[in-house]
Amino acid sequence: MKNSLKVLSAIIVVSFFVFSACKPTEKIKKSKEPINKYSMAFEVPDSVSYSIGLSMSNYLQRQGIQSVNQVAYDAGMKAGAKLGGDSKTIIDSIGQVIQEFMIGYNEEMQTKMTADSTFQPEPMDLNEAISANFGILLGSSLIAQNLGKANIDKLVLGVKDHFADTPKYDSELSGVMLQRYFDMTDSLRVGLNEQYLTDNKVKEGVITTASGLQYQVITKGDGAIPAATDFVRVNYKGTFISGKTFDSSYDRGEPAEFPLNGVIPGWAEGLSLMPIGSKYIFTIPQDLAYGKQGTRDGSISPKSTLVFEVELLDIVTPPTISDETPETTEPVKGTVD
Repeated sequence: MKNSLKVLSAIIVVSFFVFSACKPTEKIKKSKEPINKYSMAFEVPDSVSYSIGLSMSNYLQRQGIQSVNQVAYDAGMKAGAKLGGDSKTIIDSIGQVIQEFMIGYNEEMQTKMTADSTFQPEPMDLNEAISANFGILLGSSLIAQNLGKANIDKLVLGVKDHFADTPKYDSELSGVMLQRYFDMTDSLRVGLNEQYLTDNKVKEGVITTASGLQYQVITKGDGAIPAATDFVRVNYKGTFISGKTFDSSYDRGEPAEFPLNGVIPGWAEGLSLMPIGSKYIFTIPQDLAYGKQGTRDGSISPKSTLVFEVELLDIVTPPTISDETPETTEPVKGTVD
């Protein structure tokens, strides 16, 4: 089971570590669609889309998958790309289906190897349903990683050509193209994050502290102000500069509680300015958030400026640590990763 879970985890993240490619003559630019000026939705050249497909199929092949149902995979990719990052329940369910499939395959191979020491594991030919599910999962990951402009037809062609051993680009050229695209879009993304801070700083009501934290008072309460060692109860919503929400206690239906000294520096500083009953907006530079590393799970990219709407509800008594204390199943993104 442990190996199966590793396979699943790697498949889920493959769509964001292969994203990097274009020919030297192809320029990366923002989408022509009328989206907000801080959107991370960059154009994806066809060579990039094709190379993503090559990388995806190469990875799947290294996991023992020798073919997919191309029609079902194609349809799944297109459906997944339309789902986007706001269909967590659906995507989680599909992930569970794939996990169960991988576990079943591994158990079957293990049983055969136990019965016959000369048996070699058989490569997988994914059936129609599993091919579609893989396609949906990876298609939705494109949106989550700001690759919604990828040409799905070219991407799927890359998958097909790799499995047929007829790729347009060899692995070295494809790798160079992918890395170049990644470097170029990363530079553009960092520039947008810095520009947002510059633009936000001069907005009416925005205050900038000595550390660089920017905050705006929406409602100011009249309660106590938490000390650095206090536990607090808050409601909050965290967004990227594009406006996309990445974490929200409102969505989970309950406030979050944590120690002030257990959160990212921007949160700790901002909350230390808030009386109970207040609602502030924090605009947190990357060096007061997750810095050059981003989060371990990849949900927050390196050097990201983050925007949080925060309500300080109360200062609470710290929980008693015991063997019965349940583990937190969904970490608060304002906390130290």
